Amino acid sequence: MASSIKSAAALTGALLAAASVSGCLSPKVEPVTGPVAEKFAEPDSAIAPADLAVWWRAFDDVLMNQVVDEAFAQNITLKQAVLRVREGRALGRQTIAGVLPTLDAKGSASSTEALRGQDLFSSERGLEQKQAYYSFGPSASWEVPLFGQIQTAAVGYRGTIRAATAAARGARASLAAEAAQAYVDLRTAQARADLLEQSARALEAIRAANQKQVDAGILAKGDFARTVSLAANARARAEVARAAVRTSLDRLAVLRGMAPGTDPLEAELAKPAPAPTFKAGAPRSTPANLLRARPDIAQAEGEALQASAQVGAARNALLPQLNIGGQINVLDNINGSALPGDQTQAALSATISMPLFDWGSRLANVSVQKSRFESSLLGYRDTVNKAVAEAQGALTTFARTQDAAVLSREAEAAAIDRDNAQAALYRVGISSLNDRLDATNDLITARLDRATADADAAASAIAVYRAFGGASVFPKS
Repeated sequence: MASSIKSAAALTGALLAAASVSGCLSPKVEPVTGPVAEKFAEPDSAIAPADLAVWWRAFDDVLMNQVVDEAFAQNITLKQAVLRVREGRALGRQTIAGVLPTLDAKGSASSTEALRGQDLFSSERGLEQKQAYYSFGPSASWEVPLFGQIQTAAVGYRGTIRAATAAARGARASLAAEAAQAYVDLRTAQARADLLEQSARALEAIRAANQKQVDAGILAKGDFARTVSLAANARARAEVARAAVRTSLDRLAVLRGMAPGTDPLEAELAKPAPAPTFKAGAPRSTPANLLRARPDIAQAEGEALQASAQVGAARNALLPQLNIGGQINVLDNINGSALPGDQTQAALSATISMPLFDWGSRLANVSVQKSRFESSLLGYRDTVNKAVAEAQGALTTFARTQDAAVLSREAEAAAIDRDNAQAALYRVGISSLNDRLDATNDLITARLDRATADADAAASAIAVYRAFGGASVFPKS
């Protein structure tokens, strides 16, 4: 037995030495991004940019801050993403553990009894009707990780962790943007509903005054019909805006992990308040820095690592496998005559297996995994290009919407002046009813355009910080 153990040990040592020089069979991950610009074509801004980690605080809205903070703490999708990170780490450890030895403890017991006929057991003391034995001992087995299997498993582990962590970071960045946008949508819908309600009341007051003129035959029914139409239209649009308020409240509840109608903050959110204004500039960055900040780029790189590990595993399947096993057994009796001599046994075995008749399938699998790996590298490059384009577009939109918001306020101020002038002229009979209604209708449009421009400016600020991976870093506990 000693010679067989020495032979197995020598064979094992030779194969381990071969494995040590074989290297990892997984292809090296070197994602190629292609050329990127040195800087974004963004307009200069003298305003200091907001902190990427807590960019929404630049809106300077306490209730918005609370909404985002509660979303981080309670959102179900984000919790699922964090659990997937834990799952990925556990799967990675499981993969690494798969190339390590296993050790089991085994035990057994048996009993034999002569029922009739000649007794089965005898000793110097006479015949025995029963004999019982037990055995126990450890048993070990190991599929030796030849040809870089450990390195391949490590590559897959890193890829799994990187992809899952990046996905969780991306979920956090998206959640911050979605919660902030839902809050802006709520305030915008409330502002539109209030503006349209005010306009409807103003037009209804004009209609009531004109009704007397129609009854007296002073005003034509056709002119009066326009007043009625404008008032009804403003009232209908106000109802649509109120429906948008309800939708936004429900969305804010869901984003914060609650069923609609159960939000304890709803009463506070339902109180109309001005739409928040972003009080900072765009983030200062370069396309190269974007590669490190965007979670989706990190996730694409992790997926490329996973694909690389699959190539290594497919190549390993073409090569010999070495299995080493060993066990130690202690045997003794429970009942009956004692066993003669020392009954402790040890065994060691080494087995080599080599695929022979299914190489076609295994080679095809290598080609499949290589194609998936190359596709993942192209996917990484495509992700980078799209990320740079998204960031560039967000920067441009941010600059333009800020300018548009300023111009819309100027247009609203001019519309207010014109409406006041036409109202004064109409009261003294200098201006016609149509001129009066045109001025009022233009004011309604200007106010709604201003509310829309403010909402677009806030949405562009949210989009630009989302494009740069804002809030994607989990705070340290």
